[in-house]
Amino acid sequence: MNLREALQDEAKKFSEKAHKGQTRKFADEPYSNHPNRVAGIVKRFKSSHKIDQLVSAALLHDTIEDTGTTEEDLHKLFGGLTASLVKELTSDPKGIDVKGKTKYLSDKMKSMSSWALVVKLADRLDNVSDLKNATAEFAEKYSGQTRRLLKMLKQERKLTNTQQKLVNAIEEKLDELNDSKNEAFEANMKGSYERDKLKTYEIFSNPTKKEIASFGNSLRFIADEKKRKLYIFSENILHYDAARNIDGLSGIKHQSRGIAHINQKTKKLVVFDMSAAPNTHTGQGLAAGVRSGKHWASKWFTPKINEEFQDMMKVSSASTMEIFVNPTLRELQDIKKASGSSSMRFILDEKKKKLYAWEAEILHRRVSDFLGIPYRTGAYGFGVGVFNGKQIEIDLDSLYSTPALKKALKSKKHWANKWLMP
Repeated sequence: MNLREALQDEAKKFSEKAHKGQTRKFADEPYSNHPNRVAGIVKRFKSSHKIDQLVSAALLHDTIEDTGTTEEDLHKLFGGLTASLVKELTSDPKGIDVKGKTKYLSDKMKSMSSWALVVKLADRLDNVSDLKNATAEFAEKYSGQTRRLLKMLKQERKLTNTQQKLVNAIEEKLDELNDSKNEAFEANMKGSYERDKLKTYEIFSNPTKKEIASFGNSLRFIADEKKRKLYIFSENILHYDAARNIDGLSGIKHQSRGIAHINQKTKKLVVFDMSAAPNTHTGQGLAAGVRSGKHWASKWFTPKINEEFQDMMKVSSASTMEIFVNPTLRELQDIKKASGSSSMRFILDEKKKKLYAWEAEILHRRVSDFLGIPYRTGAYGFGVGVFNGKQIEIDLDSLYSTPALKKALKSKKHWANKWLMP
C-alpha cells in the first residue's frame, strides 16, 4: 500500500468509526456506506494530483456536521487541505435558519472552492441516486430543490469539465426518477377502480363535498387559475405526476399548487402549505384570495383561516403551533418549554407595533401567509433569535429588514427592544 492509498484507508476507517451506529434516513444500511460511495464517485469523475486529499474529504465530509469531530481533529490526522475541504462542506444551522435551506446551499455552492464543489456534487449525486428508497413526499421535495440548485449554479458560476459532468449525471438521475414515478402513477390510475373503492388515485375536477371527503384527512391540489378549475388527488401522488395526467391543464404560470387539510365538518379545504408553481407568485395570490372569500376557488376552501389554524397545523411536526403577539415573559417561556429549544422565530410589524413570536421549526413564510403579512417586504423584520430567559437575542446582520429598522433596534430605544436584544 502506497502513501496515497494509506491516507484514504485511514480516512475510511475514521469515517466508519465516527458514524458508527448511524443509519441512512430511508435505507437500512450503515451511514458510512454513503461517504464511501461519495468517495467512489469522486475517484470516477476527478483526476488530480491532490486526489488523495479529495477522496479523504469525501469520506469525511459529514463528520464535522453529524459527529463530534472538529476541524482541528481532521487537521492533525489528515492535513490542512482535507480539513478545510470538510469544513467548507459543513452546513451552518444558523445560516439555514436565516436564509432557508435552498438559498443557503445556493450561496454556499456558488462561492465554495472548486475542489469542495466536486465533492458536494458527488454527495448530491449519491443522495439523488438513493431517492428510490425515500418517501414520495421527500423525493419530490429533494428533487425540486436539487433542480433549483443546479439551475442557479449553472447561471452564477462557470463550471469545470468535472463539475459539468457531475451536474449532467445528477440531472440524468432526476429524469430517471421522474420517469419511474410517472410509470407507477399511470399503473395506479389504471388499477384504481379494482383496487380502491375510494378512488384515491383518481383526479377530481371541481370536486363535490363527497369527493373531497373520500380522501380522509388531507390531499394535494392544483388550481388552474386561467380555466378556473380545481383538481384534487391523493397526497401520495406528486404534483408533477398529476399535472402530466390532467388533460388541458393551463401552463405552469397559471397554476397554484399545494397540500390541504380537510375539515371533516364542512368538507372544505384548509391550506397549510401553499406553494406557488416554479417561477410564479400565483400560489400566494390564491392564498390571499381565499382569505378574502372573493376568489373563484373560495367555494372549496375555508376563508376562516383563523378558526382553522390549530386543526390545520396538527399535521405539522412542530410541538406547538401557537403564535404569540407582543408576548409576555411567560409566553416566551412556554415556547421554549413546548419546543424544547431556546431558538424561536419572529416577525416585527413596524406599522402596527406588533411582534409575533413562535417556535423556530415553523418557517417564516408559513406564518406570514397565515397572518396576511407580505413576505420580506415593507416595514417588517423577519428573524431568528435565542431566548435567554428574559429577551430574544438576535444578530442584526442576519435580520431581514430595512437598514432604518436595524439601526433603530441597535439603538436599544426601539419599541421592540422590550422583546429583542441585539
